[in-house]
Amino acid sequence: MPINDVIAELKAAASKKGYELSDGSAHRLISQVDLKRLEGVPVKQRDELYAFLFERIDQPYSNQRNIRGQIILHEPDADALIASVRSSRSLGKLRDLWCLIFIGGCL
Repeated sequence: MPINDVIAELKAAASKKGYELSDGSAHRLISQVDLKRLEGVPVKQRDELYAFLFERIDQPYSNQRNIRGQIILHEPDADALIASVRSSRSLGKLRDLWCLIFIGGCL
């Protein structure tokens, strides 16, 4: 699965949750998770992981919005999102999938 397709999936998932990933936030996420490892993972599982990620956003860095009214996520949001997932105890069945893609590894 080409990385551009994975990024497109990630952006689509963000959009479903009312967010838009800035180019900077998308690159920051990609630098911390290896989304290419999702190749071969069923779409349903990828969608569940993406939804879980964007549900972790508590307080966006800014309230800047795009023309569709979606909150634009910036680099600090990507960092906060990764930190939130890393510290989450509620990964459940998504834990193995997260550990697969998180570059820092899992404890």
